[in-house]
Amino acid sequence: MKKLLIAIPFLLIAIAVIYHFDSKQAIPTQALSERRQSIEQENQKRMPASVPEPEQLQLKPSTPKKREFIGDKKLIMKNGKLKFTNKPSKNWLTKLEKSLGRGSPSDTKIEIKPERSLILLEGSLAKNTEQVVVVFNSENNRNSFRAMVDSQTGKVIRTWDHTINENKKTINLTPYPLQSN
Repeated sequence: MKKLLIAIPFLLIAIAVIYHFDSKQAIPTQALSERRQSIEQENQKRMPASVPEPEQLQLKPSTPKKREFIGDKKLIMKNGKLKFTNKPSKNWLTKLEKSLGRGSPSDTKIEIKPERSLILLEGSLAKNTEQVVVVFNSENNRNSFRAMVDSQTGKVIRTWDHTINENKKTINLTPYPLQSN
């Protein structure tokens, strides 16, 4: 009888220990499968951060569409009206092209592709703007960026997505003067 009373608690402890270890093994396999999924997602090819080649850039045909709002929309809800600081102009694109071409070499070709029309909210004021992709093509370089442009004057307000040139050869400085042939 004493052996039976001693054996029952040991048997219960053994069952509890086995159950405990079996339940812990289910968690690592689930975590392991989640880790495998995240690794598979990381291994998928990442799209480059720069703007794609002009041939790859697909733009929708330009159709008259409403402008999108960018900024704090709570002010619109409070006031109900916006005060615009500019009016959209039809020749903003030519103005932008002239201003960008002023500082670049003559062999550089400038491509400007409109992406969308926006209304930029700054406080209680609103400004009509355009989002564009600007590409500078020259003999040795190709640089691009996105810009927000004033719809009236064609001036650049903000820029982002600049091309990052990696593995660029740097100029080595020497103590000797350059010799021209």
